Amino acid sequence: MVKFVLPYQAHFNCRYISEVLIDKVIINNFAGPSGGTAIDKNVNHSFLKAISEALDRRSSMIWFGNEELVSCVNLIDFTNCCIPKSSFALSDDRECRDTTGGASHLIGEISVINAVVEILQKMSLAYIWYSKKCYRYSYKGNIFLVNCDFYPLYTVLFCYDDKIRNSFGMGTSIKLNEDCEKAFEECVLLLYEDANYLYLNSNVNRLSFKMGNAEQLNYYNNICLESNEFNLDGNLNEETITSLTLLIDILKRKNITKVYCSLVPNDKLKDFKVVRIYSPQLVGCLPKKEML
Repeated sequence: MVKFVLPYQAHFNCRYISEVLIDKVIINNFAGPSGGTAIDKNVNHSFLKAISEALDRRSSMIWFGNEELVSCVNLIDFTNCCIPKSSFALSDDRECRDTTGGASHLIGEISVINAVVEILQKMSLAYIWYSKKCYRYSYKGNIFLVNCDFYPLYTVLFCYDDKIRNSFGMGTSIKLNEDCEKAFEECVLLLYEDANYLYLNSNVNRLSFKMGNAEQLNYYNNICLESNEFNLDGNLNEETITSLTLLIDILKRKNITKVYCSLVPNDKLKDFKVVRIYSPQLVGCLPKKEML
């Protein structure tokens, strides 16, 4: 089953939010993500991005616990190899580690590019949050944190705080200001998707929805205070990532030799190519505090 929620405009905002719900993948009583949401100034883009997000999130569970080998490609040298399918899926070890990236798109190469960008974004978040390897950057009156470990990629972290609620958002590309826009949009999306769900299902006023963590907000603000100002030499990059070459060069500079890529089965919206990336040399998601 695939259920579409028609795009709607967030309150006090000129962007459209879309939602797509797809049947959960349930294996051994473990249930995977069941849908995706997206935000964009363009209503059609918002809708397509929600479909892509839903398929991407669903794909993380399809090979859960499956130790069968699957043929894949090492993107660093484009050699073929076989690794367990479970490498591309969520695990049940409760460690909150995720060495995968995923993406879905109508064009296969773009799926691969977006999946690699996602796994690098996860690494950059770990650098920002735990190593404080970042700069502060001012854009449209707001302060963003920028990590440049995978330059010319920039990864931006932003916390939106309206004194009642706060949320975090990220953006990663070679366009710094575009990353700031993406990070802001993700903050808005996280604030409004849960608030709207409560409104539609429990008749709770959207504006009464509380969200945020004071400890995380204070930690973020302290990083902002401790970080140096980011100054750009010359003009901002206005190019886009159009091939894998740039990303592979970045990975090689970091001495990453294993980045496996596989196409994941998709029996729902079959025009979309769903791809997952796995690297044993990258640990992207933040583990639980007590495990550090």
